[in-house]
Amino acid sequence: MYGIRRNVRDFVLHIGMYLAWPIAFSCSILGFALLVIEAFFIMLFRGPRNVRWVRPSRCDSIASWMSAEWQYYGRGGMQRGLRRFGLEVARKGYISNNHPLN
Repeated sequence: MYGIRRNVRDFVLHIGMYLAWPIAFSCSILGFALLVIEAFFIMLFRGPRNVRWVRPSRCDSIASWMSAEWQYYGRGGMQRGLRRFGLEVARKGYISNNHPLN
């Protein structure tokens, strides 16, 4: 009985991985595409200083380079932004070298 249960569990895990990887990959690509569109409009209306690309070596970890958000009170009030795959977009405020993700 134990062998059948283990084989069924392994089969379900393999099916789950075949479904989970494409869904996760497509969601991350969709999120990055929406961020690029948002970055374009922010550059258009607020200027190019509110968008930048960051190298992975400047981040705390690869996870913070791939996907991170910041929200803190800085010079001039509330600073909010988003980073996906190194593309930083300041949604409110401006991009600073001193924000918590660097």
